[in-house]
Amino acid sequence: MLIKDYSLNVNFLFFSITLFLILLIPWNPPSWSWLSDPWDYLEQSQRSFFDKDLYAPHISPGFFPRPFTVPLFYKVANSNPDIIIQIQKLIYVFSIFFLVNSLLLFVEKISLKYLLIICIYMLMSWWNILGWTIVLLSESLSMSFLFCWIASFLFFLKKRTIVSMIVHIIVTFFFAFTRDTWPYIIVTFNILYIFIFYITDKGLIKKNLVFLSFSIVLLFMQHTISKKGGHYKLPLFNSIAARVLPNPEYTRWFVNHGLPNVEKLKKDLVGFDGGKNKDKLYKLYNDSTNQAFFDWITTKGRTSYIHFLITHPSYALLLDENKEHLQRIFAYNLTFTGPAKGYSYLVQNIFPLFSWYMTLILAIILIILFFKHKRQVFLFPPLILIIFVFHVLVSYNGDAMEVDRHLITTNIVVQFLGFFSLVLIFDSINYRSLLLLLRRVFPFPK
Repeated sequence: MLIKDYSLNVNFLFFSITLFLILLIPWNPPSWSWLSDPWDYLEQSQRSFFDKDLYAPHISPGFFPRPFTVPLFYKVANSNPDIIIQIQKLIYVFSIFFLVNSLLLFVEKISLKYLLIICIYMLMSWWNILGWTIVLLSESLSMSFLFCWIASFLFFLKKRTIVSMIVHIIVTFFFAFTRDTWPYIIVTFNILYIFIFYITDKGLIKKNLVFLSFSIVLLFMQHTISKKGGHYKLPLFNSIAARVLPNPEYTRWFVNHGLPNVEKLKKDLVGFDGGKNKDKLYKLYNDSTNQAFFDWITTKGRTSYIHFLITHPSYALLLDENKEHLQRIFAYNLTFTGPAKGYSYLVQNIFPLFSWYMTLILAIILIILFFKHKRQVFLFPPLILIIFVFHVLVSYNGDAMEVDRHLITTNIVVQFLGFFSLVLIFDSINYRSLLLLLRRVFPFPK
């Protein structure tokens, strides 16, 4: 007897219920008003749609430009926080629906489809993810577009049509400019997939080269916009203050490469320790006595820092970071979102469910299963895991401040890959053959 598959209907039902519940979540009083970043996004969003300063603004006193996707969507919401938060909620719930639909394409057993739907919606109810929808920072749109980016690629992997390619390219465009680090991840992902397609399906290499070419263009766009707007100045200042100056050897290297006013910076930062006493660092952003330092960053700093990363692998690979600082990579339930609200209370104590090494073990099992079953999707979770290791290195080395917030997606992706990997593993099992094998090994007494 064939069991009918109603998984798409169930996904739509969960989508509808989730949308209703998330729209009920209150956001007043605002938990973001004490931060400086939201005001930069709001100010940038007040430019006209036809003003290039909305997309690539210049830095100015008290204003630090951001990648344009978030300000653009704030502009669509008329720069009104009430409307912005509702739009963030809508996009977030749609991203879950889109992601689940794409995952279901690769699951054959109907019971596992239902289980996957429940697990993903339960994960997305975690306040560590859901809570960002009521905060005016880039995290909400960045995560929503991350889920859409993963979903659109999986749709392409299954459908392989021109339409699926166009959808993925559009999603990639907006996703790339939610955060400065994402273009590097997108390029790396497409490079690695060339090798996967070479092993699994050479016919897809040409289509993937389109994705790779487009992602390289986005990377150059990001580099140009960042250079014009000075996006890199504060992150580089933060990294030097937090990770370079405490190390005499590293400091000497930068002094030899033109770093000015080192002794003054050390004196101004007495008591500052990475993620602690951040106000000491923030006060220096608009301190005119540090102009020589920022001039060096503009002229030589970025190139010198890249040179430093290449010649100091222990720094670049985070081998010299202490355990307390490294724990920020897997941070969750940060104070930015405030306490859990609404239906999120029901799952707040369940997550994180998977540790990184559990997800790593599952990824290794999938690689083994790939060589047995030759299913291309088995390589997807291991690849996502690899690029998020790279994302950790890019983000951590790119800005040593607020590593926990910048890497909030790490633990979320670990949980997502844990669920998806488990479902794929159980979906690959032939239970009838397994039962026959067990009867042979453990014969039941007559």
